[in-house]
Amino acid sequence: MRKIAFISGLYYNERLLLYTSLLDRLKENNISVDVYTTVKSTVAVSKEFQSEKFFNIKEIYLPTKIFTSLKKILNYSWDYYLKESKTKHIFSFEQNKDIDHSYKFIASIISKLKLTKLFNSFVIFFISFYCHFFNKFDSQFLKNISKYDAVIFGWPYRDYNVLYANLCKKHKIPTIALIAGFDNITSKSRFLFKYDFYFAWSEQMINEMSYFYPYINTNKIFVIGNPQYELLKIEKYKLPKNIFFNNLNLDSNRLTILYAMGTPNQFREDYMLLDLLEKLNTCDFIDKVQFVVRPHPAFFDVQDWDSVISECKFPVFVQKVSERLTERDFPSVDSLKDWVNAVSHCDVLINAASTITFDAIYCKKPVINVNYDLNTDENTKRFITVQNSRYLHALLIVNSGAVHIVNSTFDMINCISDFVSDYPKKYSEKEFERLHLLKKVCSLDFDIDPLDNLISSINKILNLGKKI
Repeated sequence: MRKIAFISGLYYNERLLLYTSLLDRLKENNISVDVYTTVKSTVAVSKEFQSEKFFNIKEIYLPTKIFTSLKKILNYSWDYYLKESKTKHIFSFEQNKDIDHSYKFIASIISKLKLTKLFNSFVIFFISFYCHFFNKFDSQFLKNISKYDAVIFGWPYRDYNVLYANLCKKHKIPTIALIAGFDNITSKSRFLFKYDFYFAWSEQMINEMSYFYPYINTNKIFVIGNPQYELLKIEKYKLPKNIFFNNLNLDSNRLTILYAMGTPNQFREDYMLLDLLEKLNTCDFIDKVQFVVRPHPAFFDVQDWDSVISECKFPVFVQKVSERLTERDFPSVDSLKDWVNAVSHCDVLINAASTITFDAIYCKKPVINVNYDLNTDENTKRFITVQNSRYLHALLIVNSGAVHIVNSTFDMINCISDFVSDYPKKYSEKEFERLHLLKKVCSLDFDIDPLDNLISSINKILNLGKKI
């Protein structure tokens, strides 16, 4: 029996490890897994859902001011080196041209002197030295490390992963970076560590990695698609449509619109939602529609919407996403069912170029993409339009022809009206483009097993032995 470790601590991975058949199918391939997670609730419920061992691993906190400064300088230095910003910085450059001015100046000097890679190595050394000096290793992982044939890092951007990855390198254990989201290469902080292998969603993601990480050998990148989509196929998580709607006091005969909101850390999308709900009250088709609103897990202010929702002349149900999270990054089985059933049973999705676009397309649902901003906060105003015109991950969706782009509340209402008037016609308008986008970004067709490529890729790496 071969043995691997999976270091998680991310909502996406917790869901994958707890509720899919991944661990059982790996065991069928003679591979056992030890899961390490910073999420205590995952360990608490793991025995109910999985037979493999789940351990808590302590989260390492680095000295904030010093390390934040080093990371910013490193990120900007790579931006100058590559002669193009990673998209996470574009908004800062556009709205606050003087932000991090001193960091950018230092980074530009490092880049001009061609010291970016050396500085990257210094930051890795700094993390390792700090963690060694203050004895930050997790004792359980240290005890077991010699047993592992490979270690998968489910959140490879987390800074303390450098510590465990370096430890694996010392023991000549292959390290694997699992990239969790379609936008992670172009919107997250950089990998600090050069892992031995990478699991990417698609050839599109490999192209992005080749650009932003020119030192990574593309032969070391395996395309696995999006393995969590097995959850959308498991019947025990999916309620019959009429029962799901009855539980929400909704009508299964109405056109159901799922409005999925993005993270409030970037912009307040509820401005658009509330404006839309108010204006729909005057439309003559409101007796044929209803809304399921899915706030981002980080959004807690849903009670502020009560006055608007109470005035709606059509049914509106708000999923209590944040209340389902008993701990940060822990996906309870109830939160899983909320997501599976909302995406599976809605007729149309509205969102702003987020990952749920692909969830809906995988469930064969059309998508309306928001391309306007009613935000009144000067610090984040115009974020959506900037995102859709500049951010590489958003451009994949916006320029695909697979989604209906709306530029105002008026456009949104007209688009909804078209779906109400003739759903089959409106649905078929972009059907081919949706399938093409799903294949391009997720490397999936509707009939492909979402876990196959991940399992076969792990097998291939383990068959290489510790020759890295």
